[in-house]
Amino acid sequence: MQGFKVFIIASLFFLSCLFNILLFFYKFYIPSLNFNFFSDDYLYLDRKLELKIFIPTKNIYRYSPLGVAFFILFNKITNSSTFSMHLSVIFLFLLLNLTLFSLVKLITKNFFISILSVYFFLISPFNYEVIYWLCSAFFYLPMTLFYILTFIIFIKFKNNTNFKKILLINLLYLCSILFQEIA
Repeated sequence: MQGFKVFIIASLFFLSCLFNILLFFYKFYIPSLNFNFFSDDYLYLDRKLELKIFIPTKNIYRYSPLGVAFFILFNKITNSSTFSMHLSVIFLFLLLNLTLFSLVKLITKNFFISILSVYFFLISPFNYEVIYWLCSAFFYLPMTLFYILTFIIFIKFKNNTNFKKILLINLLYLCSILFQEIA
């Protein structure tokens, strides 16, 4: 009987978190679908996907070639539709949260703590800029995603390493750095 009560309490907590996440998404993130380009977005709208993106210039204020390429690619795929780009950002953000859940569960081996961690990350006000500002989203979200994937692969294979796994870890981390140099 005690286990059943714990199950009911955990289920109610999970459902309330899920309801809060959906409400939060509806209230704060879904309106981003109606936002237009602004600020740094205009720096990348007219650029073409070329190899020279990967060659640093003398007057450079940031070196994020994969972020630039990702933004240009999504801009071309969506035909400069901000709705489609914001929708892609929301899906990318959800993917990032799933990988965060996997990382926390891998570290803590606790489903409850993993859900709680992702819940607090989802409702964090720091994510507002990344969701609404397209240029920021296509740099920071993939950087964080690759960074978390690097940690997941590292933790899974820390005792069972070989050259391929070390190469994979380094490639994921390099991708993270090439999306945003602060990685």
